[in-house]
Amino acid sequence: MENVKDMELEHLALRTNRLLRVSLWLTATAMGLLLSAAAYQWHQPNLAGAFARDARTHIKHVVIIAQENRSFDNLFHGYPGADWASSGLAHDGRRIPLRPISFLAPYDIGHGFAAFISAYDGGKMDRFDLAKAGRRPGAIGKRAILPDAAYGFVPRNETESYYQMARQYVLADRMFQSNLDENFAAHLYLIAGQAAHAVNTLLSEHRLLSYPCGDASSVRNEVVT
Repeated sequence: MENVKDMELEHLALRTNRLLRVSLWLTATAMGLLLSAAAYQWHQPNLAGAFARDARTHIKHVVIIAQENRSFDNLFHGYPGADWASSGLAHDGRRIPLRPISFLAPYDIGHGFAAFISAYDGGKMDRFDLAKAGRRPGAIGKRAILPDAAYGFVPRNETESYYQMARQYVLADRMFQSNLDENFAAHLYLIAGQAAHAVNTLLSEHRLLSYPCGDASSVRNEVVT
């Protein structure tokens, strides 16, 4: 069993390393060209159109690969020189040490809008111990499989590819997401910089949906105003 788990972790690390290296190279190239475009247009506004047309001949695709539902401290716990945490507050005043929890843990911690409001607790950030969890792919209202399951970090042997990219490129240890909840709204922010007040995941007849293609007339989404 241990050998099978080790093989799964090795395969996961190799696959993640390959995909993210390609992603970062393409993203860095695209961002470099876009930043150059911004600076160029600032000084030569009359040439902005020509530059945009020229950029389109070089940038064909921008590939973004996201490791969803992970915080900086969860993936880069212990990274030298970075601002990372070793513990977190609980609702009863305890300070809970972070402990290693594998990528292969079979559960997902609740991360919808209500879960965020509860854990955030008006800025005190002290109610993550009350988070509910269920078997993947999402929280289903059960108590966490492990006590205080939100207080953990992925072991270093499973995040080595991330460390390699952080050393080679840039690591943003104080970068925070704009939305408060699940990945549907996060993906809208990624593309549009806003989500029209949408929160949580798409719903249809009270069931969770994957992102629909084509006719979405029966699909609704919660909003916060």
